[in-house]
Amino acid sequence: MSFVRAFGARIHSAQLSDNRGRVDEHMTIGAGTIDFARVLGALSRIGFSGPLIIELFDVPKKLVSHRRLLALLARVEKGPRGSARAAGEASAARGR
Repeated sequence: MSFVRAFGARIHSAQLSDNRGRVDEHMTIGAGTIDFARVLGALSRIGFSGPLIIELFDVPKKLVSHRRLLALLARVEKGPRGSARAAGEASAARGR
């Protein structure tokens, strides 16, 4: 997560979708190879406070990604490096 560490103060939002590492496929979170738990943990460690935007066009796939994102945020929240920020995001996302 060198990008997050290097540009942490400049990251104001995060657009999330998965892929298989070659092109921007806009896949459902968890369907590709991105380690979202690692990404969310890195964002949490830098105190990220911006919105997490699920970047998909298909509404049913957005709903699947939303459920998976909530589960990932809950894991980050419970982890040893979880933060109040992750907890706030999980609570805010549940309200949507």
